[in-house]
Amino acid sequence: MIYSKEIAEAKNGSRIPLFKNGKPANSKYNPDAEQILFEALPKGCIIVAGIAGGFHIEKLLSEKNISLIIAVEADSESLEFCKQFSSTKKIEECKKAILCDKSNLEEILYTKYFPVLYKNLTLVFNRAWKNENPQIAQEISSTVKNFLEKVSADYSVQAHFGKLWQRNI
Repeated sequence: MIYSKEIAEAKNGSRIPLFKNGKPANSKYNPDAEQILFEALPKGCIIVAGIAGGFHIEKLLSEKNISLIIAVEADSESLEFCKQFSSTKKIEECKKAILCDKSNLEEILYTKYFPVLYKNLTLVFNRAWKNENPQIAQEISSTVKNFLEKVSADYSVQAHFGKLWQRNI
């Protein structure tokens, strides 16, 4: 569990989780205005590491170019803690979003992410979460990288044999 199980109140009245060291996981002023900053808005599937209060992920739900959101938390206990926040409840109810923890991220990717359907796969982090959990952030990055390498190898083999098959027709 990466959170202290304590909940603070932001200046705008929103409830926000605190990390074990007492630092807030979301803005203490207006977490509802939080968003992940992108150079260009990603398309397809996006993996968001660090659910916290879910404010930043809730903003992504309305983006038309994002067809699948996989929100990842450090562990199952932290994930269950995050599910009590209203933004996270909205995310959980949305059909284009999946909540998971680090331990089942790879399984979720294999069963829910289809490159042909979703095209792009983008990994982003809640900045405060990443700063507090650099080791977990690295593990998630490695999981995604390994997954992409396996999928890429699989697709290149399929393309190779597809060409052979087409040639033999």
